[in-house]
Amino acid sequence: MIDFKDGVGFKQFATPPHALPHAEMVAIKSQREFGVSVLESLVAEMERRAEAQKAETERRGKPIDNLGDYRRATGLVVPRIMVIVDEFQSLFTPEGRIADRAADLVVDLARKGRSFGIHFFFSTQALHGARLPIDAAEQMMVRIAFRLSAGESEKILTEGNTAAASIGEVGVAIYNGDLGSVAANQSFRVALYPDELASTVLKRSSEQGVKRNLGGPPRVFGGDEVAHLERSNAVRTLLGWSTSAAAVEGTPARSGGLRSSLKSSINVTPSTPRAGLRGSMDSGNARQGVSEDRELGARDSNAGALQIVKSFRGFVGEPLSLNPTVEMEFRRTSGRNVLSVGGDGSLAIGMFAGFAIGYLEAMSGRSFPSDLKTSGLAVLAYEGDTGYTELTSVVGAADGAIELRESRRECAAYLCNLVEVVRARQRDGAIEADPILLYIHGLDAARDLRMTDRYIDPADLPSLSEAERSRPALAEILRDGPEVGVHVVAWSETYSSMRRVLDTGLMEEFEYRLVHRVSESDSEDLLSSDLAAKGAALAVWMGDRGRLTPVMPFICPDKVNVELLLTAARG
Repeated sequence: MIDFKDGVGFKQFATPPHALPHAEMVAIKSQREFGVSVLESLVAEMERRAEAQKAETERRGKPIDNLGDYRRATGLVVPRIMVIVDEFQSLFTPEGRIADRAADLVVDLARKGRSFGIHFFFSTQALHGARLPIDAAEQMMVRIAFRLSAGESEKILTEGNTAAASIGEVGVAIYNGDLGSVAANQSFRVALYPDELASTVLKRSSEQGVKRNLGGPPRVFGGDEVAHLERSNAVRTLLGWSTSAAAVEGTPARSGGLRSSLKSSINVTPSTPRAGLRGSMDSGNARQGVSEDRELGARDSNAGALQIVKSFRGFVGEPLSLNPTVEMEFRRTSGRNVLSVGGDGSLAIGMFAGFAIGYLEAMSGRSFPSDLKTSGLAVLAYEGDTGYTELTSVVGAADGAIELRESRRECAAYLCNLVEVVRARQRDGAIEADPILLYIHGLDAARDLRMTDRYIDPADLPSLSEAERSRPALAEILRDGPEVGVHVVAWSETYSSMRRVLDTGLMEEFEYRLVHRVSESDSEDLLSSDLAAKGAALAVWMGDRGRLTPVMPFICPDKVNVELLLTAARG
């Protein structure tokens, strides 16, 4: 459900106790870029369903032409998708690149989407400036028009059909199920739901959804909305928490053991009542974002010891689309460091908390990497003001599982020690040691890490102080650390001050970036795109192969929820 104006009408469908259990998303006060992102995700879903139907056709040797055929042939639960767009003309006005892209996507979906269970409901209160691509309009069999002028009636129904101009009563409309053909006009009276009745029906629907375990409440997008880790289905599934609406709104409820609930909601048995947007057409991706070579908590059958954790997940935010929570997998390949720029401290710590949850869950049952002699999850707090309260809340909730270094001396000492660990792992072949995740809060405030005109001969490094060695140490950790399981996540409040620390070479070691709203020039420098300056989202994530995804970043959870999350992650 997407509303391009104030969204008051739609918001009730996402607000307990009236949240629709079968709605995936409710968007209010949407911008056009968001609408295009949703359309793109629907096209991707349509193509995925087309591939599944094609594969089933080849397997059975007879055609599978539509969603109904696929359901009957496989017995799988694959939901139809209804896309409701209010004030749809906003997608196509004003004309330009975004409008053209939206038109192409709508035409593609309108032409082919029905066969794969994707349907549109477009509505508007005012036709002034409304423009629906002709090719798309020709696919809209059903037209409904309330009282309009003759010209507006022809816009909605079809040329020459002015029936809506003849309506004399409020609440009467014209229904036409044949592309606006005059002969197909039917006059009917619209049912009016009083607010009290609507409230009762919505509440009953929400309660039925909880009883039937249809899933959590819809995701809500609204202008400057942020995301909440404790509400993310991906996070809850990883931690073994229920994703039902009642559990999401209340105390997290266990749905099984910590590892027993890793199976994604898109992989369901034919009897499962709700399969989510993606249904059951995926059969090989039970664990989204987790590499096949890692079994969390598994024990070596020969040695009886816990296997080395080769990778772990990190949660970035909720996408401005119908896709699942945006994640990153910290694998042992070069460049797997994360740079975040902009936003306030709470959003920076929200990002760190999302990564900490994944790290601690992967490392549950272990104390710390054997070659580090301390926690493998550490924070260097160069910024002692912005976000500091939230940072200490997360560190405290981890109950000793996160090491915090605050003074310049402590931070320098940690970097000098960590670079020795990286060197030892390279030199001794100890690549199979458990991973290490370092978070730097306030990279732009780290005076010891700033560039200087002074040339330092590598041969002179041993004679320098730890403060003087800390910048070369960080550079080496960024360059060589990821391949041996040492990753850096760094946040800077501003881009300009961060450039005093990171030159172009070091910037390239951060292949993954979370950029909050910044200036157009900063966005271009960081993402090679002005997307982070457009204001369509609070942040933009640069993920695998430089792909850009507008996201609602996670905000730092409150004290109660951060304790619940990190305690569950640690097992």
